Amino acid sequence: MPNWSVELHRDVFGKLIIVILPADLDDAIGPTLVVYEDGTAFHLEELHWDAARKLGDYRTWDDVLRGVRIRLLWEMPYSMTRH
Repeated sequence: MPNWSVELHRDVFGKLIIVILPADLDDAIGPTLVVYEDGTAFHLEELHWDAARKLGDYRTWDDVLRGVRIRLLWEMPYSMTRH
């Protein structure tokens, strides 16, 4: 996604969190995605319009990336042009 960024953070317990966010944290552009793990699975959540929603739990990193891609596809602008 153009103008989005990926940041690496640590929570209050020191665990790593990956944050994928739109430019200027603009909810009109799309949600902020958060990826974290708890030892048994990776978790994908989104924050959008002051609401949090769990998108899924994944056992492998490849599955997490697929989940992120699918969610971001929903945010891509739709072209009304016909060829």
